Amino acid sequence: MSGLTGCGAEKAALRQRLLRQRAALENRAERDKAVYDRILMNKLYQSAENIFIYISKPEETDTRVLIKYSLKSGKRLFVPYCTADSTEMRFYRLHSPEQLRPGSFGVLQPDPVPGGAAAQSDMECALCIVPGLSFDRTGARLGYGKGYYDRFLSRNNIYRMGVCYESFFFRDALPAQPHDIRMQAVVTDEKLREMETGKGRDYA
Repeated sequence: MSGLTGCGAEKAALRQRLLRQRAALENRAERDKAVYDRILMNKLYQSAENIFIYISKPEETDTRVLIKYSLKSGKRLFVPYCTADSTEMRFYRLHSPEQLRPGSFGVLQPDPVPGGAAAQSDMECALCIVPGLSFDRTGARLGYGKGYYDRFLSRNNIYRMGVCYESFFFRDALPAQPHDIRMQAVVTDEKLREMETGKGRDYA
């Protein structure tokens, strides 16, 4: 944190506090089920042909059940691939969880098969489910500080749905910088919120 100033330092301090709080959160399995049930019931997910989704780490909102359900229901799934020495993240088609291997930052990743990377045409009729520590009512996101999703989303026109636990959803504004990409919807274990002109609409 010594090299950070202003908004960057504020985000870094908040990130560390929320990481500690999330590690101590109870009833995770029930919360995770509530999150993916809410996604499955939503028209944004149901109408999407292509789903861009993260592979969850143990401390994140779990995506494993949602991934298995989506594959069985015929959705085309794309999951992230990135390396520690690269600033870019690409998404590759996932046909089965058996394709996944340990990769950078302790995250399971697909093998980068030639021709398997998502093309611009795959962004059409698509939904990108984005991990985050926290989101606010304008769709601002507090991520993990690497910037992978901000760079990917800034280059691709795809519907953006953030995922976090309700206790990590901010009614007040999160610290944000000009390059931060805002979500168009946020799902928690209690609500789905669609963002509209800087204000959030709540749905049960």
